Amino acid sequence: MRGLQGRPVRAAAVAGGALALVAGLLGGCGKATAGKPHAVAQTGARSASASPSPSVSSASAAPKRSKAASRGTERAAKPRVTVIGDSISVRSTPDLQQQLPGVSIDAVVGRQLSTAPGLVRQHAGALGANSVLVIELGTNGVGGTADLNAAIDAAGPKTRIVLVTIDAARSWQDPVNQQIRQVAAARHATVADWHAAISGREDLLVDGVHPGPQGQQIFASTIAGAVHKAADAG
Repeated sequence: MRGLQGRPVRAAAVAGGALALVAGLLGGCGKATAGKPHAVAQTGARSASASPSPSVSSASAAPKRSKAASRGTERAAKPRVTVIGDSISVRSTPDLQQQLPGVSIDAVVGRQLSTAPGLVRQHAGALGANSVLVIELGTNGVGGTADLNAAIDAAGPKTRIVLVTIDAARSWQDPVNQQIRQVAAARHATVADWHAAISGREDLLVDGVHPGPQGQQIFASTIAGAVHKAADAG
């Protein structure tokens, strides 16, 4: 009888243990379920900050790197700019250097247009493909069409040419400017129209010829604009 009476107790204990086991399993499932969103958030944070896998980067990042390299090549292909000039360029040298970084300036007070061909030959090593030659001469009145053509010939067919008009309020101003424009049109050169740029603003000239500080900025901007135009024209 005692053995029979003890069985219900053991059965009840076994049943109670089974119920506890089930409850524990259910509780464990609940914790696992609650933990999943937290694990996903961590995964998402890591994927946002970590580097992409090689398979992703090779598919999407490579074209971007190629474009960036192309842009870098274009920026590296800036033309070499040489300016041959007179006192106008002498006074404007700092502004020219600022607006055309790396420019080479050969300018002397009192220089004549007739010296242009010989000067161009002296700079032959810096001329040719990917170069722009600026000829800013004529202010002092000696020289014209023949000298401009000879200078362009000396520069060679691959050099892009910029011819600068003069503003001198002298008897030779208009004839020289006419020759500059005619040669530019015939030889496919670019005109940097200093005469037009300073027209009506002669108060920015210190003596009716040479630019003061503001005039020098306008002069340099006029030259730089023509250089960029010539370079783009190829």
